[in-house]
Amino acid sequence: MKKFTFLLMFISAAAFSAEYKSQETNFTIQTWTMYGSTVYYNCDSVETKTKDLLKTLGAKNINVRCTGGIDVFGRFHLPARVSTSFDALHSGAGEIQAEYKEVTFKDFDECHLFNTVYKKVSSFFDLKDDTVRRCLRVNGRTVINAKVLSEL
Repeated sequence: MKKFTFLLMFISAAAFSAEYKSQETNFTIQTWTMYGSTVYYNCDSVETKTKDLLKTLGAKNINVRCTGGIDVFGRFHLPARVSTSFDALHSGAGEIQAEYKEVTFKDFDECHLFNTVYKKVSSFFDLKDDTVRRCLRVNGRTVINAKVLSEL
């Protein structure tokens, strides 16, 4: 009985009450990288990667729109401009029970894109202990680790 009571106390201590809050942000994915490379992105891939990243972080009601990017005719490329809105879970006085869960992003390509999007949207989530590996190349390996507040 003592073990069960201790386990119940441990589980309840790790749980938080939380609520979803609507978030909205706009950002541009810079074409110049820290190592002097120039990169442009297709808006379809920017929208897909952004939606996937937001879903993994626990966002709901995701809406992503990208403009600019690679010109279809190959004449005039622009930086990709992203507008997004979503609902993110935050601790506070809410009806939802939540706890921190480990999330990891690993990809063998598009490090610059992943890191840029993560840095632009991560402040809208209840995160702790996040680490972002620097990109050595634009298409280098992506490694991002974080603990994000998630529904039980």
